[in-house]
Amino acid sequence: MSSPNGCFRKIRNLRVRPVPEMEFCFVYTRKPPTLYTLNASAWLVLELCDGRSFRRLKSAFAEAVEPLMSPEDAENYLSATLRDMLKMGIIENLAATARGRRRASEKGDQAS
Repeated sequence: MSSPNGCFRKIRNLRVRPVPEMEFCFVYTRKPPTLYTLNASAWLVLELCDGRSFRRLKSAFAEAVEPLMSPEDAENYLSATLRDMLKMGIIENLAATARGRRRASEKGDQAS
């Protein structure tokens, strides 16, 4: 995921329960019903997923974790975390979601 297209945001109906004193948060998804624990860095990525593009996410994340991570390490961490969160169903890529809706609509039009 070197330079993904689209913008990333939390899924709807996501439940986030911060535990700042332990530097993590719990995240609950309804479909499928699953509880995840995110460390502080992954939690930051989740909070930055507010509809931003990958470029804007990369910039904001790198700024937040500097000097703890080099820009290259920050980008690698961000890419891996986004990929994992997409697989877990915690966030969505708005470009991919729009493509899926268009395909479903086209299939519906063909069936008519």
